[in-house]
Amino acid sequence: IHLGKNEYDSLIEIAKSLLSESIDVNYPLATIRCKYLLVVLHYMRGKENDMEFAKRYLNDGIDTSIRNGCIKLLPNYYNLKLIIATKENQPLDIRRKYANTMLEYLRQQNLLFIGSLDFGNSNIINISNYLIFSVVELRETDISEFLKEISYYGSGNQCDFNCDENLNCRHSCIRNTKIFLKN
Repeated sequence: IHLGKNEYDSLIEIAKSLLSESIDVNYPLATIRCKYLLVVLHYMRGKENDMEFAKRYLNDGIDTSIRNGCIKLLPNYYNLKLIIATKENQPLDIRRKYANTMLEYLRQQNLLFIGSLDFGNSNIINISNYLIFSVVELRETDISEFLKEISYYGSGNQCDFNCDENLNCRHSCIRNTKIFLKN
């Protein structure tokens, strides 16, 4: 979308067509993904009434996910709810509920594990947005506690506390934070 010509109208029509087809063949995961895509496209296009369309598809996507027992994209949906609520300057308690709901779905799906410290999964975006929200809205101790939950390949390695020479040493939350920020 960002690299193309940003022809949102045609992309929205294609997404609506795919949504209709996924509903016709009763393929819930495709329906959920199409609704998610429509949220993003309407949000990014930013024309009059687009935010209302985005919120409608957002709520429909969450309902479809729950109705079909497909929670895979719920962290992404609640991340979008947080983004939209922030853009609309909704009350802090509402934004906090969205952020915490996203975090709970990440925990349930073991998505606080970030693999080999690369950026191949959407959970990195969700985690990053939670951290951005937390830095602005939460206490430093809350952020520190959250960062302790993030794991990756090698995070459980034993440490000899000689970190200048041992690249695999991850003896503190501060060290983990530096690695996460670098990546």
